[in-house]
Amino acid sequence: MAEIRRRMATRVLTAGEKLPSIRKFARDMQVSPSTVVEAYDRLAAEGLIRS
Repeated sequence: MAEIRRRMATRVLTAGEKLPSIRKFARDMQVSPSTVVEAYDRLAAEGLIRS
């Protein structure tokens, strides 16, 4: 979640841009796909992303 927030803050991810797929982001960050799902769900609940 922190990495996505960082990318948003530094404009690496911009409004309207597609987020990395769960599998790709999990592989890139070396975490479980369920961790990415949880992070995406939290960001959506905060209104920072939408699916």
